[in-house]
Amino acid sequence: MSEEQTGPRPRGALPYLGAKAAQGGDSHSQWCTVQKKTLQEKLAEHVGSFVVCEMLIGTQNRDQRSGWLIQVGPSYFELYDKGSDSAVSCDLYSLKYFTVPGVSGSYPEKLEPLAGGNEE
Repeated sequence: MSEEQTGPRPRGALPYLGAKAAQGGDSHSQWCTVQKKTLQEKLAEHVGSFVVCEMLIGTQNRDQRSGWLIQVGPSYFELYDKGSDSAVSCDLYSLKYFTVPGVSGSYPEKLEPLAGGNEE
């Protein structure tokens, strides 16, 4: 199909090779946009959410941390663990993947603000 048949491509959009392409259909019938956000900006969108982060330590070792994302700085981010009532600062540049679980509602959407004391 030509662009005239599927409509104009949105500015900054690239062809989306989705289910239709996998089934031999037209791969240009759907479009996806290219996000121009850094990983830091994407992470900052989820401050207050529970996240699972995977970091690369050295050249081969992976470390997985999870907790409530409470802050994103210029080169670090902080995760809060309710169970131990502690926060850990993590190197932003070693972060390779982060997941925000709970799409099905298994986690609260946002962490309630800490009101000057321990939460129960």
